[in-house]
Order: sequence, then C-alpha cells, then structure tokens
Amino acid sequence: MAEQPQDVVTRLRAAEGPDALKSLADEIAAEVLDAPKAVVHLWATGGKDESGKAGSVVIDLEELAVHPMLDEFDAASVQWRYNLMEDAVDTLLRLRNRVLARFDGLLADRSVMSASAVTDTGQPDILPRRVCDEAYVWARRLAKIEASKESGFSDEAVFLKLEHTERNEEIQRWKRARFWKDILEEAAEPPD
Repeated sequence: MAEQPQDVVTRLRAAEGPDALKSLADEIAAEVLDAPKAVVHLWATGGKDESGKAGSVVIDLEELAVHPMLDEFDAASVQWRYNLMEDAVDTLLRLRNRVLARFDGLLADRSVMSASAVTDTGQPDILPRRVCDEAYVWARRLAKIEASKESGFSDEAVFLKLEHTERNEEIQRWKRARFWKDILEEAAEPPD
C-alpha cells in the first residue's frame, strides 16, 4: 500500500545524512513512477482498444509519463519510438513554457536577495543579486537564447557584473522581444 504524504514527511524529518535522503528520494520516485510505467507499457504494447485508452491516460499524466516513455523507447517498435518521442517532447515543451510563463512576475521584482538565497555560481563577487537578475538568468537558460551582439543580450557572467540600471535595461529588452511574447502567449493557451 502506498505511503500517505504524512508518512513520507515523517521519514524525511527522521532521515540523517545525504545517503538516507537519496534512498528516500529513490523510493518515492520508484513508487510514483510505477503506475505511469505500466500505462506507458500498455500504450506501446497493448491491443488497439487498450492501447488507445492507455494513450489517453498518458497524455493526461503529462510530465509523470516522460521517464516511462524514455524507458520504454528501446523496447518499442520504430512507429512506437516515434510516438513515444513525439509525446515526450510535446510534454516537455508544455512544461518548459509553463515554467517560463512564471518568470514574467519575477522579472519585474527588483527585491534584493540575501546571499544565502542566491544559487552558488562560483562568482561570489556578484552581489547584491536581485530576484529579477536570477529570474533573467534562469529564463535565458530555459529559452536557450545565446548571448551575442546580434541578439543584444549579454553573456550571463557579463550580465551579472553590470550595474543595476544596465541589468534593468537588458531585462526590459528581453521582455519586449518577440520570442518572449510568443512564449508567454503559448503558455497562456489551454493544452490540447
């Protein structure tokens, strides 16, 4: 029988050290993925009727089905490899856009973060960091927009060393860019 969320919280609180935490994470992941694995396997190997039903469930499982789809890939026929990858990519793109859409509010937040809240970049001299600075760096990584003179965007390390006013200007250029507006529009659209 599956653990209740409170049982997991109790075990988490009692865990001592990184090995215990890793073990708990592995157990949770295995348990959470059991049902999606079975559904994806049935989708790829079942008869027409049960495969169709399983496919409908896979679509609604969204990111929970991505790992099982990738695990099923090697054993699948060529046609199913195509189907598995198409759905995995579509799911990841929807998830990526949902994450990117959350950045818009963060890009406007100029609150200074405490040093302990900032992700360690190996560049401790780049403080104070603001919420908008971190959000911009993360959004750039997800959107895969390369820094170049043509793009008008700085390299991450260069950006973080700019004065706040220069960072603000670059973030505003980012928010006005067509690709960013397209991402936000796509994220706002209801899923198929």
